[in-house]
Amino acid sequence: MRIVVRAFAAARELLGAQRELDLPAEATVGTAWAALCELQPGLAAFQLRGLAVNRVYAPAEQPLHEGDEVAVIPPVSGG
Repeated sequence: MRIVVRAFAAARELLGAQRELDLPAEATVGTAWAALCELQPGLAAFQLRGLAVNRVYAPAEQPLHEGDEVAVIPPVSGG
């Protein structure tokens, strides 16, 4: 299956703003995260806390479907 990945903040610097990712049919959010970390090892520092599927935060075990949009949202700080 193919999903769309959108990255924000520091993750965007590593991945670019948007890309497509091919995954097995039984893929989950965790599967997508592992594939992204394999493509760009620097992402592992962000851990799995900030992933959303179709604009809703999602747990690692959530299944993905063809065409889903997965957003990588790393922690941010500010004041």
